Amino acid sequence: VHTEERPYECDVCEVGFKTQAYLKSHMKIHTEERPFACDICGSAFKTSEGLRHHQIVHTEDRPYECDICGSTFKTQTYLKNHMVVHSENRPFACDLCEFTCKSTSTLRTHMYVHTEERPFECEFCEMAFKNAHGLRIHLVVHNEERPFICEICDLSFKLKTYLQNHTSVVHSDERPYSCEYCDSAFKTTGNLKTHMLVHTDDKPYQCELCEYTCKSASYLKGHMLVHTEERPYQCEFCDYSSKTLASLGKHMIVHTDERPFECEYCDYK
Repeated sequence: VHTEERPYECDVCEVGFKTQAYLKSHMKIHTEERPFACDICGSAFKTSEGLRHHQIVHTEDRPYECDICGSTFKTQTYLKNHMVVHSENRPFACDLCEFTCKSTSTLRTHMYVHTEERPFECEFCEMAFKNAHGLRIHLVVHNEERPFICEICDLSFKLKTYLQNHTSVVHSDERPYSCEYCDSAFKTTGNLKTHMLVHTDDKPYQCELCEYTCKSASYLKGHMLVHTEERPYQCEFCDYSSKTLASLGKHMIVHTDERPFECEYCDYK
């Protein structure tokens, strides 16, 4: 394990490995074989590690909590990556401009602003993206399964988050979560938690591409879309696409007879 010797060499790309098992695992990148299938949605992967990472999307458990801001995450790795936002240290500098950031992954993503390169390519169509997140969201359009069904109008969705967004925007008037400091009320605890930030001046989240600061990770995530032309959230029923899930949720109303927004002065909906 601790030797630099790599006697097992790939015949295709000449990369060397320390064990035959590592070489065997590596060879899968040179084939279309995807033997590891998810038993929930049918997505298939070349390695067992890829499958394990994917299966996180099918659980609501977020056991890893940030001690500073209370954000929760599905894996310890996600929490570790998140903790960077609470640090003032920005040791990674761009060689082409004055940009600095807190992680090598952010620097790699930033470097694409100096090029037209979109290295994350969809294997089913010609779409390409500047980051893995955009690609993951896009891949949903190639899955025909719609296992998440609305109990009210029977519309079906490919992702549970799409169903939850649809239900909260279209069907629910109930707002059981009230703010203890003002009269605001919300449909979810997440929305209440985000709202509570208006009662503080703290803005701990800073964009690594500009001077923008905000009060929550979700605000920062939404802001980051201004630095890209990508519109990864695509409607399942038409060609509409958007930069945010919220915009997509509002758009979905056009595919139903629901008219949830009423004029307070007349009967118009």
